[in-house]
Amino acid sequence: MRNRTIVILAIVCACLMVAANMSIKKWPTEKERTRTARTFRSPQQWKERFPPDFELKLLDESTFKLSEQVGKRAIIINFFATWCGPCRKEMPEFVRMHREYGRKDVLVLAVDADEKLATVEKFVKEYGISFSVGIDRSDVIGELYNVRSFPTTVFIGADGRIKLYKIGQIVNADAAFKSLIEESMKQIESGEGISAEEYLAGLEAQEPMEDPYDYEDEPEEDEKEKLDGRALDIAKKMTCSCGCEDKVDKCKCSTAKSIRKKLAEGEFEGKSDEEIIKELNREFCVGDD
Repeated sequence: MRNRTIVILAIVCACLMVAANMSIKKWPTEKERTRTARTFRSPQQWKERFPPDFELKLLDESTFKLSEQVGKRAIIINFFATWCGPCRKEMPEFVRMHREYGRKDVLVLAVDADEKLATVEKFVKEYGISFSVGIDRSDVIGELYNVRSFPTTVFIGADGRIKLYKIGQIVNADAAFKSLIEESMKQIESGEGISAEEYLAGLEAQEPMEDPYDYEDEPEEDEKEKLDGRALDIAKKMTCSCGCEDKVDKCKCSTAKSIRKKLAEGEFEGKSDEEIIKELNREFCVGDD
């Protein structure tokens, strides 16, 4: 009987805790639910599409053009920023994978988020990066690929189509890419790799994809984060960590909303604007899996 009483009391306490949590939990708004759904749908939208063509000047002064490389090797494009913690954590995996497969089978391209040349060169040296690296000035390429969070990684198979669009840290490169690389190698060895002409024709013929980050059709929020003084100055100065070109005070994404909420708390004592922006970037870039 005593044991039964204890069990019943435990169940009652658990129910009370759940009820209390539900009563104080702020449920997401319709707008937030829509944004979350679109964000999770984005990787699936990209799968099996022909990736946008682009040119990028690399750190070694050469130029990478996707249409000149597609079909010859598996291609991995990693969008990163040196200030992003998860980007730093995953980079050794790309370095290891590139050393394992070499330039013959896999082309790895790291695309930096419009940072200073000296900053990117220091990062490359720090991690011993031997694959191609370029700086995406004005986020032109990131915009083509709807990159809104770092890191974001795109795998392009030998058939010229996107096989993986990954938002967030690559924890294990073998698990993420090995089977995709092997499939691409088989296609290339059998002469089935797509030609530049076929790729460009397929790219031109495919239907436009809905931008998962277009929020113009969503209802306006009932309340906005109210910033003034130094908090507003920082919000106007800081580019949103979601990866878009908007400043935090203008961006409509949930990341910007969280940053504005943090700024509204006004914990600035003893810190410069640059230090605060750096801390916020680290806190609100895409986390680990």
